[in-house]
Amino acid sequence: MMKGDLRVRKVTTKNIRRLVDFLSRERKSLSPLLILTHDYPDPDALASSFAFAYLAKKGFNISCQIAYGGIIGRAENQAMVKILKIPIRKFKATDLKKYSNLVLIDTQPEFDNNPFPSERKATIVIDQHPSLEKKPLARLSIIDTECGATSVILAQSLFLTGTEIPKRIGTALAYGILTDTLNLYRAKRSDIIKTYISLLPFCDLRALTQIQNPPRSRRFFVTLEKGIKEALIYGKLIITHLGWVENPDVVSQITEFLLTYEKMR
Repeated sequence: MMKGDLRVRKVTTKNIRRLVDFLSRERKSLSPLLILTHDYPDPDALASSFAFAYLAKKGFNISCQIAYGGIIGRAENQAMVKILKIPIRKFKATDLKKYSNLVLIDTQPEFDNNPFPSERKATIVIDQHPSLEKKPLARLSIIDTECGATSVILAQSLFLTGTEIPKRIGTALAYGILTDTLNLYRAKRSDIIKTYISLLPFCDLRALTQIQNPPRSRRFFVTLEKGIKEALIYGKLIITHLGWVENPDVVSQITEFLLTYEKMR
């Protein structure tokens, strides 16, 4: 394979090299792979699973299917899947019989936010969240709790291998990093920012803008109105009651909006 972008390669970690070596060494036995995200996948889960599937196929000829539990409810996430044409579908119980190799992205076997069966051992786990156990039950686990977003791990893997990055992948990874780092505000390491900047030449900014500003249903605005009208403030605490919501992601969206109130800062 080609050498990756030196600006990123200088800050790539030993974990990324382990991932690349594993895929190269086990490529014949891994295909096809089932990639599981956490339930109700967010942009980071969508982007990192999309990038992993692309890396596996493009770099190692490993076929992948991405699946998720729950729903993709948030308007931005729906727009992301539609605009970037991310090949993801709902998880089916029969998938566990069909696929002998399972990869967990942005989640882990021990977590309760995915459909992974407790009696099985994962093939690969790639995540940014702290493990419940000392080490996830997997043939290969890449856990980096300071990377800011799982998308950073996958982006750096693409740069390290010199894999061509299509606009769809670059845009997804850039958005995944932005959302999980609060527009880089929570980036703890310089390589996170460098990785994001290095992705920009491979990013469709028009598509990114469309994803960040999607059309919303009338029901969303009805719920938003209720959330504002029902809001009560107690010191630094704000409480509201939304009643019935069309999907769980609406709760987090309205929470984020209410937290912008000046007295909450």
